[in-house]
Amino acid sequence: MKLITLSLFIFSTLGLANRLDLEKYIKLSIKNNPAFAEVDVDKEALDYIVDQGLPSREFILSLRSENGYNADSDDNTTSTSAALSKSVIESGTDFTISHSRVTRPDTRENVTEIRLEQSLYKNAFGQNVRLKKSSLLTQKDFKELESEEAREKLFSQILKTYLELSKAYRDFKLAKALENEAIKLEKNVASKAKQRVATSTDLKRAKLLALLRKEEVLEKETTYKTLKNQIEENLSYDFTSFVESDSEKLIKQLTTLYRAQEQPSWASTRSFKIAQLRDKFNANEATLLAREDSPDVSLIIGYNKDDSSRFSTSIERSETVVGLKLEVPIGDTQARANYQAAKLNHLKSNIQSRKDALEFSRQKTVLLNNLKQAQGQLSVNQSKVKLTADIMMEEERRFSIGRLDLDTLIELKSDYASYRAALEQSKLIYGMILIDWLELADNLSVEGLL
Repeated sequence: MKLITLSLFIFSTLGLANRLDLEKYIKLSIKNNPAFAEVDVDKEALDYIVDQGLPSREFILSLRSENGYNADSDDNTTSTSAALSKSVIESGTDFTISHSRVTRPDTRENVTEIRLEQSLYKNAFGQNVRLKKSSLLTQKDFKELESEEAREKLFSQILKTYLELSKAYRDFKLAKALENEAIKLEKNVASKAKQRVATSTDLKRAKLLALLRKEEVLEKETTYKTLKNQIEENLSYDFTSFVESDSEKLIKQLTTLYRAQEQPSWASTRSFKIAQLRDKFNANEATLLAREDSPDVSLIIGYNKDDSSRFSTSIERSETVVGLKLEVPIGDTQARANYQAAKLNHLKSNIQSRKDALEFSRQKTVLLNNLKQAQGQLSVNQSKVKLTADIMMEEERRFSIGRLDLDTLIELKSDYASYRAALEQSKLIYGMILIDWLELADNLSVEGLL
């Protein structure tokens, strides 16, 4: 007896361990869905977007050594040089220090040079770099918002799949219940046929109804198990039981969130912020590319030290260098093409923003109307099921005492089955619309449901 009790306890414990509820479904979906991992990786990569887009801040050390050989004499040449350069990108300043030593017959050159170059026009005191940094930070901001948008979209999809699984499970259970009712009716008619109260035709009709109900069970079972197997693969988790009540709990939570929020406006949405930031980014990029095709003037300040000897004459000279450098691009077709493309991208972002605003308004109107219809339809279907159940109970009593023909009862049972199936469909549609509405309002999150 103790062994049997222990076995039953272990069996029930294993059943609970493999039970799928809403919380476990959500957590496993997020953990095992590669699309969520991809969104997280893309978001992490945004941490490097600024450094990738800006010039390098590194020191550059350059070393060079050359030996020249004269085939006609032993007068060889040795040349060595070293240079260290650094760009201060925030101020647009380039700094270089170099030293070169050249040894030739009767000549020894030993030159040290220091140069500081400061842009005065095109990148005046680092204005391009600062604008580029601002542009990249803007890009990072709207990419992060796009990442949140993508994550919310994925979350809405897994919730819809959960509702579809719940409906498939309830449809299967309903089909089984209807089959049992049909089998019960068949037995009742068979008993009446033996008593010659019902005809053989009545019995055939009852058997046909049972076969039709069995056929529906096979169809609904296949639908449920197919979806169940797909979800098990997605979750990397095999479940033996399903918490049916959690779907009702989910719809109640979605309804509560819907009622608690104000109707969203375009200006309050994440999509609006994305559109604004994208437009700002494209405007900055167009400005930067316009400067690429402009001339530049740089101030040069430096210092030279020459400690050399040429033909037995020593030279020691130090001098301060001040000058200007002018760079004028001529015929840079690539820069002009890039600028024109950037201008078009900016124009396209403005057009896309207007399209997004119109699409938001359309979706809002459609969802509000659909939600109102779905609520009404759900209420109607609930009433139809309740009334038909009450009528069928009374009609079954009348059939049992021979005051109702079998055809009428079968027709009533078919209506009852259709109404119950329609009720399950209306629950699914209502839940789907709630999810779409909360997603439109940026109010669909894991934290809000768990």
